[in-house]
This record gives sequence, structure tokens and C-alpha cells, in this order.
Amino acid sequence: MLNADAVKSEKTFANNWATTSGKAPFNFSQSFSIGNQTKLFGKTLGYLMGFRYSSAVQYDPTAIGNRYGASSSTDTVTNKPGGYDILHQQTSKETRGWSALFGAAVKLNANNTISLLFMPNVTGVNNVRSVTKTKQNPNDSLFVQKDTYQQYESRSQMIYQLKTDHYFPASKLKIEFNTSYTAGKSILPDLKDTPYTSTDPVQNTPVYSRPLDGDRDIGIGRYYRYLDENVFDSRLSAELPISNSAEFVRKIKVGVAFQHNDRQQDNYYYQLMEGNGNEYISAANPSAYAYGPDRFDIVAIANHGLTGDHGDSLNSVQQFYDRILYPNNRMFGRSYVRSSFAMLDYSLTRAIRLSGGARIEQAYMHTDCNMFDDLNLASDDARRNFVAPSPINDITIRPGELKEVNVLPSASLILKLKQDEVAPINFRLNYSKTVARPSLRELSDNAYYDYELNKIVYGNSQLKTVTIDNYDLRLESYFPSGDNVSVSLFYKEFRNHIEVADFGYYLIWLNNPNTSWAKGIEIETKYNLIKSLEFRANITLVNSRSAFNTSYTKADGALVAGRSIDRTMLNQAPYVINGMLSYNLDKIGFTASISYNRQGARVISTGSYKDIPDVYELPRNLVDLKFMKKLGKHYNVSLKIMDVLNTEIVRAYKIGDNYDLYFDKYKYGTNYVFAIAYKL
Repeated sequence: MLNADAVKSEKTFANNWATTSGKAPFNFSQSFSIGNQTKLFGKTLGYLMGFRYSSAVQYDPTAIGNRYGASSSTDTVTNKPGGYDILHQQTSKETRGWSALFGAAVKLNANNTISLLFMPNVTGVNNVRSVTKTKQNPNDSLFVQKDTYQQYESRSQMIYQLKTDHYFPASKLKIEFNTSYTAGKSILPDLKDTPYTSTDPVQNTPVYSRPLDGDRDIGIGRYYRYLDENVFDSRLSAELPISNSAEFVRKIKVGVAFQHNDRQQDNYYYQLMEGNGNEYISAANPSAYAYGPDRFDIVAIANHGLTGDHGDSLNSVQQFYDRILYPNNRMFGRSYVRSSFAMLDYSLTRAIRLSGGARIEQAYMHTDCNMFDDLNLASDDARRNFVAPSPINDITIRPGELKEVNVLPSASLILKLKQDEVAPINFRLNYSKTVARPSLRELSDNAYYDYELNKIVYGNSQLKTVTIDNYDLRLESYFPSGDNVSVSLFYKEFRNHIEVADFGYYLIWLNNPNTSWAKGIEIETKYNLIKSLEFRANITLVNSRSAFNTSYTKADGALVAGRSIDRTMLNQAPYVINGMLSYNLDKIGFTASISYNRQGARVISTGSYKDIPDVYELPRNLVDLKFMKKLGKHYNVSLKIMDVLNTEIVRAYKIGDNYDLYFDKYKYGTNYVFAIAYKL
């Protein structure tokens, strides 16, 4: 048979579509480390080795979520914008990982030291989400859709570091050299989506899989992604005193740095199809329907009413995988940043100290799909336009490119209002200019499915670098008791601030062409209430503003209409509160602490298409407890209770002044961590 080898190949895919359930084991972690200092060839050698393994499971059987589509109709019952889906979910996440540390430092002499570090880190995350979706668009017929998403992702980082420190006594020159290489890898093998749709149950219509309609859904299939991202980072700096005075700090510092990033991503998608080219795979009972090897045999298709020229029945594969090939299946990115800096730190008097300088950065970023780059296609070449199954049928991949030179000045003034070694009072005034460049992923026109957001996320080759002017005033006071308090005022001005915009079936990163800003006050304190009882707190109040129209031009020149927004900046909470109360009894080796964290509602996604609202992450009260007791000279036991209140994580659409339509809502329970440690 002509297709015999093809059928054999199809059967090599694992029949792992079905999900299983069971009782989760306790979350746990184990760690071991050992270090010492010894002599090697007469030189002082210090070494440290450590290993850690952890496993954790999170589960919420009653999670809720909603997603808006690209519709501006209004539901007459709820009086909310239409086109959104109500999602009832069961979510689970299993995380396992290990990390290690191998470090050694050799002191060649009193003035020269060399240290090496190797740190591998490997993590695997297994996600399963079962979703029942009810369409809420009044202009569409009611239907219920059931999806089961399965995603496993393995991430690894192999980090290598070299550091040397040198001191030249004659000139008092200090030289520091740091270099590191990080080999990063992410493997997403076999992400699966098994959707089934039924129309109104009253009509008793059959259940069938979602089709490959080339518009927004890609049906039942298996998705594979392989990402390699390697980063080289090297820095050299020198510090030289310009005064022999032991009373005043007067020095200059210069340095150079180089960073290179190389990224390659390969994607493979296999669409599950029914024989004879039928894109629908019928099933009377989806929960019991499996795609085992027996479903990929060659069978007679007379049941389809098809016969040969002589009335004989025809044969065809029952089901098969269709590999979806598009140019954007293979994407790459490269970047480098060369920089140099010079800084002067100069004490005018005992009470006045100035420092300032500038940093110059030359940056280059380039990203494209491998096929177009190999063909050396110009950015406006018509062959860069193609059709793919995505939220937007027509895709245009333009090369993302950024070339620029930035001059980044900085200056600070320190006034010692009270010159006391134990209890000083200082006033600080600072200014700096910084930049935030888009990542290679953000600069790429390609689109990927984001499991956490349950959305397609697009990059944008037209993104620009964000420039930030930072101003802050700080008054800090220390007390003989060891207590301290500080108050800071700050103002930040952003140009080309990057926002995440929601256009219904996809998200995309956009620059705000207008100036955004954030200003606020931060208060920090440490105070001993009574002996052994210490209180620490940090409170930040922020007012921010971002105003622009989210309309944008696609890579192919088409205009996508958005809407005007005027609200707080993306990811900027109006307040952040952190507090901790700790009790220490050194005599018996016992410590206890309780910590509290809360932050105000912050925008995580910008509603940009017609009536789609902004999405906010709502405040939650996070309380943790920790107890630790020493047992003899070698043992420590500890107990951590994390998220004592088991507070829900809620992200919601803001409609008017209300947050009653959830983007998603889930909670994973309170975690209890018990540990025993032995020290030599």
C-alpha cells in the first residue's frame, strides 16, 4: 500500500491524549551544601558545592475565567459588551526541578583573587487545564465548548562565571573583571488541545471537534517548540583614587562591557485530520474518545458513500496527522550591546559629596524568520506575506531591527545633615537616564500561544526603545538603637512606554508615543518595639498616567483600529505595602516571624478593540508565617506557612468602576513547608 509507511509513522505518536487524576503527594524540597577553605599549592582555596531538588503540586477544581472576542455587541441580559466566553476550569500544575552550585576561589596573593562558578538549573512544569466554555455573544447561537489543554515545558540554564579582582598597592588601583556565559534551553514537547463543541443541547445536535477554519482556531493537534537562547556577558572596571586623603572619598571609576544574545526557536505543529480530508472528527462521547494507534489504520470508506469506477469500495486512512508548515515555524534573533562608562565620586567637604558620570551604549538587535533571512528578502518583499491558521489570517513577517547609540548621564548629591558614625542623617538627590529595550521575543512579528493567558500573543517589529528620566529625593535617619527611617520622593518620565494591548483574539505589544509618568512617595522603617521584637515596613504610594490611542499599523501596512485610553500605567500598582514582625530569642536559638504583603489593583492588559475593557490584577492579602529552632550545635528545624489566608488570585475586566467580570480567578491553597537542616 502506498500509505503503509505513512500509517506506521502516524502510530509513533504517543496515545497520551487522556488525562489522569490522583492524590497529590506532599510538596517537598531537599538541599545539601558543603564548603571549606584549604590550601592548594600553597595558595588559599575556598570552595562551595550544593544541590537542591524540589517538587510541588497546585490544583484548583473551581477556577473561573472569561475571555472577550472581537465583538462590540451588547448582551441585553447582563448589559455588558458581548462576545465574551464564560470559562469554568479545573487547573493543575506540577513543578519539579533541581539546581546545583559549584564554586571555587583561589587567593593568589594578598592582592589578586580568581573565582569560578558553575550553576546548572533545570525545571519541568506539567500543566493541565480542563475548560467548559459557554459562548455569551447574543448575536451568535448558543453553544458549549469543552477543551482540555496539556502542556509540559522543560527549562534549563547552564551558567558559567569567571571573576578576578586585582589591587595595585602603589597606585591604589582596583581592577575587577567579570564574565559569564548562560546556555538556556526551553523544550515544550507535545502541547495538546482537544476541543469539542456542541450547539444548543435542546436541538440534540451531535458533538464534534472544532474545525481548522483558518481564522482563529486550529482544532485538535500537537504542538512542539524548541528554544535555544545563549547569552554572553563580560565587564571590566577600574577604580582609582585621585586624592591621598583618608578623610574624603575622591575617586574615578571607568569601565567597558559587552553583552551578546543569540536566540533560535523552532516550532512544529501536527493537525489531527479525519480520513478523506474531513476536518471534523465526530464523537458521540468526547470524554471516552481516544486517538490510539488503531485510529490510524487504512479502512474502507464506503460508509462515506464513496466508490470506485467499478462500484468497489475505496480505502483511506481513518485519521492522520497533517504537519502544518509555514515560514514562521523557524525564527531567530541576535543582539549585542557595547558600552563604556566613566564616573567621578568626589567629597567637597565632610558634609557634601558629589558623584556623576555618563554611560554610552551602542545596541543592535535583529530578528527574522530563518527562511526569509536565508533568501535575503527585503523588508517590503511581497513573499513575506502568507496565510496561516492564526487569529489574523494574513501574516506579514518583517525583520525586527534596532540600531542606536544612547548617552545615559547620571548625577547624585549627598548631604550629611548629621555627621555621626552611629546615627547619621543623610539627604540624597539623584538623577539618572536609563533605557529599556524590547526583548527579541517582543521585537519579532511572530505569534505564539500563551498557556497562562490562554491567548495568542504577537510580537511587533516596529517597537522602539523606552527611555526613562529618573528623579528622586531621599531623607534617611539612623538611631543609636539600630532603628532607622527613610522617606523618598520620586518622579519617572517614560517615552515610548510599552503596553500589552488586547485586540480580542490576540495580544500585541505597542509603544505609547506620548509621555507617561509615575510619581510617588516611599517610606521605610526598622523599629525595635521591645527587646527581641523587631518591626520592618515599607509603604509606597504611586500616581501614574498613560494616555494614548491603541490603533496601530500592521507590518503589511494595514491599519488596526483601537481606542483611546487614559489611566494608570501598565503593571503600576497605586500602592504597595510590605510589613514584617520578627521575634528572636538567641539564647535558645528560636526565631518567629509574620510577614504581610498587599498591592493595589494594577493593569495587566490594555483593552484595545472596540468595547474590550482593561484587565486588572486585584489586591490580595498575602500573609506568611515562619518558625525556626536550633537543636544542639548541628540541627535546625523550621516551619513555613505560606499564604495563611489562602487568598484568591483574581484578574478581572474593569467595566465602569466594577470588577465583577473575571478574566480568571483561582487559588492553590495554603502551603506548609517543614525542613530539617544539619550543619557540620
